[in-house]
Amino acid sequence: MYIDGTKPNLTGVGATMLSIIPGAGGTGTQDATITSPTGATMTGNINADSRFLVAQDTTQRFTITSVVTPTVAGGLYSVALNSIAYDTQDQSGTLHYTSNLSSYVTPSVNLNI
Repeated sequence: MYIDGTKPNLTGVGATMLSIIPGAGGTGTQDATITSPTGATMTGNINADSRFLVAQDTTQRFTITSVVTPTVAGGLYSVALNSIAYDTQDQSGTLHYTSNLSSYVTPSVNLNI
């Protein structure tokens, strides 16, 4: 299986999907990167068109780093993982795994401009 290493985004088109979850009055923008696990085989260019091979009967741990920039004066924010893009061939993910991701939500934090 190939995990899509394309830069995560809010729309999820061809990439892993993340959502900013603002509290009352909060809006913001986001930038995110996916980090290659140690020992993973990668093809393509990191955060552009990369894919990570996860061989059968193995486990890999990925890190997604997200930067949220508030666009109003303060508010509570969290980030949620909505889907993981993948494919069975060495190409950008055309399939999206969405099951059991509800626990991948950060705690809310108060951000000020």
